[in-house]
Amino acid sequence: MVSVIAKVRGRYCSITANDGTVKGGTYFPITVTKALRAQHISALHRLPSICLVDSGGGFLPLQAELFPDKQHGGRSFHNQAVLSAAGVPQVAVVCGSCTAGGAYAPTMSDEAVMVDRIGTLFLGGPPLVRAALGEVISEEELGGARLHCGVSGCCDMFAADEDEAFATTRDVIESLNLPEARENVSEPPLVAPDRLDSLSGLSQLSRDELKLVLASVLDGSRFREFKGSYGVNVITGFGKLGGRLVGVVANHGTVTARDALKMAHLVELCDQRDIPLLYLQNARPDTVEECSDPEVLKCRARAATVLAASRVPRISVNLTGCHGDQHMTMCGISFEPSFYFAWPRAKFSGVSLSAAAPAPDEAAAAPPRPEKPSLPADKPTKPGRPAKPPPLIQLPKDSSLYYASRVLIDGVIRPRDTRKTLELALAVVSWNTPQQERRHPVIRM
Repeated sequence: MVSVIAKVRGRYCSITANDGTVKGGTYFPITVTKALRAQHISALHRLPSICLVDSGGGFLPLQAELFPDKQHGGRSFHNQAVLSAAGVPQVAVVCGSCTAGGAYAPTMSDEAVMVDRIGTLFLGGPPLVRAALGEVISEEELGGARLHCGVSGCCDMFAADEDEAFATTRDVIESLNLPEARENVSEPPLVAPDRLDSLSGLSQLSRDELKLVLASVLDGSRFREFKGSYGVNVITGFGKLGGRLVGVVANHGTVTARDALKMAHLVELCDQRDIPLLYLQNARPDTVEECSDPEVLKCRARAATVLAASRVPRISVNLTGCHGDQHMTMCGISFEPSFYFAWPRAKFSGVSLSAAAPAPDEAAAAPPRPEKPSLPADKPTKPGRPAKPPPLIQLPKDSSLYYASRVLIDGVIRPRDTRKTLELALAVVSWNTPQQERRHPVIRM
């Protein structure tokens, strides 16, 4: 499945397309995860959904992993009904063979376009009909475009070819009575974006290097810092990105108690003023000493609470690393940013590596571990069963590429593309996202 966000007739849309060349477009467990993420973005920001359907339904050898709970297979159909009830438009284009679960996506959409001769729609295809009933029938007779557009009514618009289907889909999007996304006047930064490529791969950026990132991203390289002399390990402030005002939180070291209070104050200001937030994650794992101060724990908890309760859209970028409770204070995956991107060599870990290591005294007192028995160099395989080949690519489980491959983040971006990516993401979250009711005043400290 390919998933993108793009403009159609001036309106931002969430577009997904099944790849019929890979296992007939069937859904693997990770395909379901990706589809649900696209639906979540569409619901969060009220983006019209366009689905180019060419799917054989669930991948049967892995069907036990497709429907175990509400975060898997059947949930996508539930979401379609809920999105439609919430007024989020959904349009399907049947441009391939759609069988079983693949047949429900277009029939549960608000409007559906079907392509003649190449688009088919049925729960069970001609081979299943022949096996069950002994009846020989063609795909067109069983579920072709003429049948579903003229007899069953499962699809609404007939298209002679894909070009006509896509033109019809554009007309449908134009008839949704949604405003066109306006183009804001923006000023290019004074620092060339390609200078950021030289920062990729560093374990942590310094304060000056982090300000270079801001100068390469913000309009005119202008940034108004907030509480610049208080909590020096975190940079907070305001700037414009693509002509839109944004609040910035960027860390370059351990989040101290003062840093956490400073972050909470800025988040409350942005929440009060309906200003989207941009988080730039850049830190190494904390040491045991840095995690042991109870005042730090209390203030970090406050920062996490304020962030979780904020109403404004949040966009996160992992520049070098995000570890331990930085996922809470710096808007990590579990705090549901609207979009989450990472540079190619950024690292992730759920627990601080330094904190997970035993203290020096404990390490000295611990008894030595018994040595594991050595294994033979060539492990014998069972007769008649070939040895399993190693995977072509093994990604480190703390890498941004691994997280992107598991749809835990929304993409890996080149450093030079940071401004372009954030400008589009900010335009999307600012276009049609509903504003929620304000729930609290600004509490300074």
